Amino acid sequence: MGTISVVGGGIAGLALAATLDPERWSVTLHEQAPDRPPAGAGLVLWPDVMAALDSIGVGDTVRANARLIDRFELADGARRTLHVIENRSAHLVTRPHLLKALDAAVPASVIRSTGRVESPDALAGDLVVGADGVHSVVRRTMLGGGPARKVGVAALRGLSPVATDGMVELWQDGALCGLSPTASGESNWYLAHRANGEFANISAWDDATAHRVALALAARFGAEAEALIGATTPAAILRQDLWVAPARWRLSSGRAVLIGDAAHAMAPNLGRGACASILDAVALGQALNTMDIPRALRQYQRTRAARTQGLRAASSLAMKVSMLERGAGLRDRLVRLGG
Repeated sequence: MGTISVVGGGIAGLALAATLDPERWSVTLHEQAPDRPPAGAGLVLWPDVMAALDSIGVGDTVRANARLIDRFELADGARRTLHVIENRSAHLVTRPHLLKALDAAVPASVIRSTGRVESPDALAGDLVVGADGVHSVVRRTMLGGGPARKVGVAALRGLSPVATDGMVELWQDGALCGLSPTASGESNWYLAHRANGEFANISAWDDATAHRVALALAARFGAEAEALIGATTPAAILRQDLWVAPARWRLSSGRAVLIGDAAHAMAPNLGRGACASILDAVALGQALNTMDIPRALRQYQRTRAARTQGLRAASSLAMKVSMLERGAGLRDRLVRLGG
């Protein structure tokens, strides 16, 4: 039986641990903080991702806790429609519900280890999998390359008790706002603003400041956004600077391989980050279940590297377009014409 050490117990790490055949692999899952957060952002899961979740037995659980979305509207700050995407069914689920479903699918045979991994090259195993996020220590110590970088955008996210009907993203001069429904009748929301002025030090905000600034920014996007965000508990507002991973075309080196954000952390604007993490994990796990490690890594490279790096680049471009300050009016007219 082969041995695999998975560093990181988030979406990618849990999905891989759930995919690997326990009769073929002895798996150790290293989790820095295994306690699952009670709140988190809404995640869009497209049909290809739901098929991957079905293959590891968690698709129905996710569907039971998700909202089916078949219409997405893009609008300007005055709520004038720029573009509508219809008839592309996707499931919208909160991060905690997805993590809970994946965690429950991990076989009991998987060894759980809690604590930060500082030297992954010292871990036992025929393969060390870096599923440890944008600041991956596996990437830094075992594969090399540059560090993650900030993209110059600050983000606020939350869950509101006030309901909304549809999924919409609103653009306005250097800022954006997204609103979407949940399966339980609440609403996910997010705000993004260039990391300048008051937004330059978002990590230092206390709960009251986060709520005050979020409410002031929400007012730029209309009454619905203001009501949704104003009703959110201040302590439940998540705030962070956005980071992306460096471009990387080789996903493995020696006995180390990267999946998820460790390989390709991307801007959130295309809604594909969690999707890519799941598809990475299932693709690698299924290859390892049927091939030796060198062949499995080659197949994983062929099927996932170009796709994920392309998404990473496209997501960065989408962020730049959506956060325009100068030329936003021309951008909006072009989007309307393109729609």
